[in-house]
This record gives sequence, structure tokens and C-alpha cells, in this order.
Amino acid sequence: MSTITRPTATVSNRSRTTSVGRLLVALVLVVIVAGTGALAHLGSERMRDVAPLGSSDSHGHTVTGYGWSIRPTGFTVRYDDGSSLTRLWW
Repeated sequence: MSTITRPTATVSNRSRTTSVGRLLVALVLVVIVAGTGALAHLGSERMRDVAPLGSSDSHGHTVTGYGWSIRPTGFTVRYDDGSSLTRLWW
């Protein structure tokens, strides 16, 4: 009667590799989420500093609101004449 043995070192290495891979994926996701949050916070603060509500641009249009645009991507400043200006960073 013969017994079958499993190579335990291989199973252990696979388990360790899977754990390290999952940890790296989680770390990358945390960095992406934190970076996106930092860009949103700092970018909106910068936009409000550059174009405060009620201020006028060089053409005499008054800032009436803010927003976010997908196309073109960036922070948007809206003016009283209905126009807007979008930039990724102000």
C-alpha cells in the first residue's frame, strides 16, 4: 500500500503569494482613492481661491457657481451670463 503525499511547501508558497498579491491590490486601491480625494479637495479649494463667488473675471462676468465636468475633465466655474470655464487644475 502506497501513500500519496502533497508538496506542502508549494501550497504554502502559493498561499503566501496570493496574500501578498491581495495586499498589493488593496494598497493600490487605497492610494488611488486617497489621491482622488486629495485632488478633489485641493482642486476645489484652489478654484474657490482663484475665482471666489461674486468676483468678476477680466470680461466683467460674475462668478455664480462651481461644478465638476467629465468632458472636458475638470473643475468648472459658472458665470452670470451662462458661460463656464473648466480646468483640471486652477
